[in-house]
Amino acid sequence: MKEKNPHVFAVIKPYALSLVVLFILTLAGNAISLYIPKLIAQGIDTYSEGGFDIYAFSLQFIAVVFAVFIFTYLQGVFQTYTAERAARDIRSKLVEKISEFTFSHLEQETESKILTNLTSDIDAVKSFISQAVVIIISSVVLIIGASTLLIMIDWRLALSVLALLPVIGILFALIFSRLGPLFKRGQGIIDRLNSIISENIVGSSLVRVLHSQGRELEKFNVENFNAKENGIKVLKLFSIVIPSVGIISNMA
Repeated sequence: MKEKNPHVFAVIKPYALSLVVLFILTLAGNAISLYIPKLIAQGIDTYSEGGFDIYAFSLQFIAVVFAVFIFTYLQGVFQTYTAERAARDIRSKLVEKISEFTFSHLEQETESKILTNLTSDIDAVKSFISQAVVIIISSVVLIIGASTLLIMIDWRLALSVLALLPVIGILFALIFSRLGPLFKRGQGIIDRLNSIISENIVGSSLVRVLHSQGRELEKFNVENFNAKENGIKVLKLFSIVIPSVGIISNMA
């Protein structure tokens, strides 16, 4: 039976408890942030009615802002701790696994592939824990919370605004469907660059004897150029997302 490739959620499963705590901190911070517009609205209403108490309003506003700061700070500390802990553990397990390889298996894996696993692959998992998890949670909470507030204020106006959410969702789906292959291609380029660098370090004496510095430099420049072009394509797609979302939001 063919062995299944492990996915990122299987890798971070041992840190489920830490991710739950991170989820609670993110949820609390975003939930309190959603109360700020409501608090400002109450302040405007009481001012219009002539019963505005600036002292009480200032205390409430400072308390809310302080609570948001505390939860955001704890979230940042905890997500960094969890990400670094996961990266350390995964790297240790990988090194332990590599130490059990036979010489023939080690040659089959190649030094460049192992180096890529120990560096960029683990960094990708770390970035997923420290950034992607928080962004996903924050986005879901803000969308649900803001949508609820809009409907509570004026459901007719809310529906006209929320009607554009599927358009934004389709835009993100189209962009990220093209980003996936580019990220995979980038990992392959990094693997080949590591291979070229490793071969030149190990075989530096042979390179000098054969006077093949020019050919090795050309090989490196080709992969380096490919890495640059791939990175530019990724940046171009990201540069489309932000202005497009801004235009659609302003249309609403």
